[in-house]
Amino acid sequence: MSAEIYEVIIIGGGPAGLTAGMYAARAGLNSVLIEKGIFGGQITYAEHVENFSGFPEGISGQELGEKMREQAMKHGLKIITGEVTGLEIQGMLKTVKTTEGDFTGKAVIMAGGASKAKTGSGRGNQIDRQRSFLLRSLRQRVLPRLESGSSGWRRYSHHRGPAPGQVRL
Repeated sequence: MSAEIYEVIIIGGGPAGLTAGMYAARAGLNSVLIEKGIFGGQITYAEHVENFSGFPEGISGQELGEKMREQAMKHGLKIITGEVTGLEIQGMLKTVKTTEGDFTGKAVIMAGGASKAKTGSGRGNQIDRQRSFLLRSLRQRVLPRLESGSSGWRRYSHHRGPAPGQVRL
């Protein structure tokens, strides 16, 4: 078990997770990204990506994923290859349990993305069960705290229209 407390733990090494990790690391936050498979996510299956900014001639999905990983690491992101098996919330700290040990942090970004469709039983059903476990954990432990406005959690709400006393022009 890691005694280090991270400011940000990112679950998922696809484009969203790698980008979040790069920005967190660039901001000077002690961050770790956990990925169970290939860095770059589903984009790595594309032979040629022509619509990604910065690559006017296109790039292979696998090369793009690798470049994103390199850029995030260049800014100081710690990357772990392992599978997430659970999430525990104890006060302000969140512990992400993985096959490579436990990681504790102040914030968790879930950027698990999608996986290729599987049919029948086997690995596909196992992935669905794990995703279900993580989502159930969030619904049972995180969302009630946000909704109740319990201490230590900021409550965010989206306000439509002008605030009281404001006039819409």
